[in-house]
Amino acid sequence: MIEEIFDFNKLVLSISKNKICELSASEAEFIKKAIDEETKELHEAITSGNIVDQIDALIDLAYFAIGGIYKLGLSAEQANTCFTHIHTTNMSKVKGVKQGRSEFKSLPDAVLDSVSHTDLSKLLRDTIKEQH
Repeated sequence: MIEEIFDFNKLVLSISKNKICELSASEAEFIKKAIDEETKELHEAITSGNIVDQIDALIDLAYFAIGGIYKLGLSAEQANTCFTHIHTTNMSKVKGVKQGRSEFKSLPDAVLDSVSHTDLSKLLRDTIKEQH
């Protein structure tokens, strides 16, 4: 999926891949607005019970999120490596309630068990540097 979305950004949107860098203010604002719009569309699809529109909105959310990674300048390989690290960390979480999310008390949450956020940040930074 990452490769396909990177291809979309490059071939359809004609966005040139940057060197690895932070998003510009305008890129960040565009991604935020696009994700907000898709989240609104998802809410409307859920409210109306339209599963096709729910799927469309969820996939469009992935497009904007992964498009943001493309705009950060990562290669598809780097993005996949980061995804694998984050997935592995997520798989080590245990069900519980995350501090600071009191508004979701009725929902179970995945709480990081074995790898700290600091370790994950270092791992991602090292991965990006190694492949840069």
